[in-house]
Amino acid sequence: MTQCAAYRRSYLLARFNQQTNRLPRRRFDPIRNALATYTPPPRGPPEPMETIDIRNVPLVNAFLYNRCIAPLCEDFVDGGDPAAFVLHIRMKHRGLKGCCEQESRNCAGESDDDGDDEEAEVGEYKEQEEEKDSEGALHCLDPECATIAADEDVLYNHTITVHWNMDKHRCPKCSKTIGGHERGLARHIWSRHPDVKVLSGGRPISDWDEYRAWGA
Repeated sequence: MTQCAAYRRSYLLARFNQQTNRLPRRRFDPIRNALATYTPPPRGPPEPMETIDIRNVPLVNAFLYNRCIAPLCEDFVDGGDPAAFVLHIRMKHRGLKGCCEQESRNCAGESDDDGDDEEAEVGEYKEQEEEKDSEGALHCLDPECATIAADEDVLYNHTITVHWNMDKHRCPKCSKTIGGHERGLARHIWSRHPDVKVLSGGRPISDWDEYRAWGA
């Protein structure tokens, strides 16, 4: 290699190195490298956007003592004590009902003349037959309610659930009245509103077994 060729070679190499040094160098960026190798997971069902904490949903009727549903009765009954309800029924309404029936019969007997004695006897016989047919059955204390209960316990459950709305919640999603305490409300949301996430004290729950496991 001649001196001229060697000089030209060194000149071109220096020129190449000079141009290479002028190129912008990319610094090491771990985030960029991670994004370049990131593989997104497969898409699942969309996460529910709305949440309902069943412990924060108020009761429809938060009062324990409620006024008796019988007309002209001003007594307040402990709705959480079935014995108190049964005692109120026996001491107040069943006794008054018998007195009222007896008074009505006495009044009818005094006002009847000799020509109406036969009709009074027929009416009394019909009343006795109706009492025999309805023996053991209790009518609801609300005269506008046609419910007939088999015993006092059934009448108690009917009164606290239908008339007093005790232990019931109003669903924040559909405003429907739901019974069964928090358990019934949670089951209603799971079955009717699958797009809503159920919380209990700020913690998400997916089934009732999980709710019971937390000691709720």
